[in-house]
Amino acid sequence: MQNARRLGLVGVMIVSAACTTSAPASQTGSRPPPSSLRPGERGIESSKEFFPEASDVPEFDDGDVSFEEYDAAALRYRECLLDAGMRLGGFDLDPETQIYTVLVDRDMDADPQASQCYAAFGPIDAAWQIRVEAERIALGLDNTTSKLRNCLDVWNIPWDEDMHNGVLSGLLIESGVDPLDCEKI
Repeated sequence: MQNARRLGLVGVMIVSAACTTSAPASQTGSRPPPSSLRPGERGIESSKEFFPEASDVPEFDDGDVSFEEYDAAALRYRECLLDAGMRLGGFDLDPETQIYTVLVDRDMDADPQASQCYAAFGPIDAAWQIRVEAERIALGLDNTTSKLRNCLDVWNIPWDEDMHNGVLSGLLIESGVDPLDCEKI
């Protein structure tokens, strides 16, 4: 059986981090001000929250992660997985989102070598995915964000325009609402 994985499962990490590191706006008494960061900067800053070691990532030196940097890092990640003995059933770039998806023959999280491969790639992967998400939201191309925001509105949970999907999902979870239930609204 093959496991499909959008590289890094960054959405799961973001939701987990949102659930453990921030109180919902309704509990803090005020909502944070909108971010003045560009999508690339927002991706790097969010990545550093989830990967504290990311301060030493050379791809972050110019304040942005380009597709070329992400692509090169993804290809290094692919080679690392192959060197670790993983059989890849696919390593495909989504032409719309420009995000790689990998199919492997076993659980990458349970394999220490594969985990080391992702430790090197994860910060870049997270920064790129958050950048892409921020750009798609700004252009009105992200249907997931609309659904999450609508669900938050239905449940009267406050949110801000600059919150990415992981934070929006985290607000729902903290309020006892399963984000998957938003599909039904």
